[in-house]
Amino acid sequence: DALSFRLDTALPGSDAQLAVVNSLAGCVLPQSVLTRFRGWLLDVAVPPGLIVDTDLRWRLVQALVAHGAATEAEVDAEAQRDPTSTGQRQAERARALVPTPEAKERAWQRAVHDDDLPNAVQEAIIGGFSHPAQRALLMPYVERYFAEVAEVWARRTSERAQSVVVGLFPAWAVEKPTVDAADGWFAQADH
Repeated sequence: DALSFRLDTALPGSDAQLAVVNSLAGCVLPQSVLTRFRGWLLDVAVPPGLIVDTDLRWRLVQALVAHGAATEAEVDAEAQRDPTSTGQRQAERARALVPTPEAKERAWQRAVHDDDLPNAVQEAIIGGFSHPAQRALLMPYVERYFAEVAEVWARRTSERAQSVVVGLFPAWAVEKPTVDAADGWFAQADH
């Protein structure tokens, strides 16, 4: 609500206006904001001064996808609009944001087990794996993280492994069982 208010009062075309939109895109959003974002993609009721360029289009699409308000077909269409390598990475991130168990499993498998993924694609998938609106979908990955992270570190270069180790750490579950799991993991001599 505070970000929505700030958006409505931000100086048109200002950095603050864009920062508010970017912040909103990463939040758990009510339907009213999702409807607004959908409109901006169609050039409807765009706030004065806000430029819905390619980068912002991706952020809006990703916010919609994360909330189940846009489909993978829409991601594919956006990727066709932006056939650049950046567009490919943004599409990978968007697909990882799809709020289904199947999409989360596919993203996990690719990020954690596909050693042939380019670094930038791996990072895009990791960046889209977790979203604050998807906590329930992510909870099974707390245990999996601690079960699989050592093997990733052993198998990959430190740079490649670090993306997984840091990027997939279960920050979506900041609670005592996660802390206990981390402490238990670090207590093992080979970790």
